[in-house]
Amino acid sequence: MTKYINADKLIKDLRDNAAEHFNSTVNSIIIAQPSADVVEVVRCEGCIYNLGKLSDKYVKCENSLRADLTDNDFCSSGIRRESK
Repeated sequence: MTKYINADKLIKDLRDNAAEHFNSTVNSIIIAQPSADVVEVVRCEGCIYNLGKLSDKYVKCENSLRADLTDNDFCSSGIRRESK
């Protein structure tokens, strides 16, 4: 499975922790990598529309009529619940 990373954080970490191995060639290779078409998702367990458990396995969603959603599901309408 492909793992997507934050290239800016990688470059900073390399500069901070492996400066003796980090050079302009390494920087150029990282910067030249194609960007992935990804978005951060909000899973049901952290969404404001999660109205709680329907059963041991399923949750009730304010935005969906589906009865088979779990805490690990996500959708395009999810909004992250503020941390307490």
